Amino acid sequence: MTHKEAAKLVKRDIRTIQRWEKAGVNIADCKALLAYADIMDCKARGSSKRRVRARLDARVPALVDNVSEPAILTSEYRAILANSASDAFVDLPAPFTQAQASKAIWSLIDLKSSFHRRLEGLRSTDHALSTELADSELAEITSIIDSLNRLLIAYEP
Repeated sequence: MTHKEAAKLVKRDIRTIQRWEKAGVNIADCKALLAYADIMDCKARGSSKRRVRARLDARVPALVDNVSEPAILTSEYRAILANSASDAFVDLPAPFTQAQASKAIWSLIDLKSSFHRRLEGLRSTDHALSTELADSELAEITSIIDSLNRLLIAYEP
């Protein structure tokens, strides 16, 4: 895929695609390019945020119209479970892609940094109740990230 085609696919400037390629993104792989664009959009604000929403909204009807997806999943599970006893433990594949997991983690890390910035700002005001609340919120988002990390480690290839 050329730089121009990649730029058109993710609706970015050619210089942005060149910068991503220098950073190690495989621009020849459409899925990798779209996943990286989503990650970068999640980190961004303004027009990039609108781009993410537009892309996600465009995917929703495709998922709803795809009636055969549950049938595919059922046949996949039957193939995995066919050779095991009904009470035996079976190691099922992850129900998500690595790109989805990466986006989730980066989004939570971005949220954590926002909570941390707010806590630091509140500490300078000496308002004890607000600082205590912000501190507990930061601890909660940190525990959520830790829980998600433990879950993702269980599914690492």
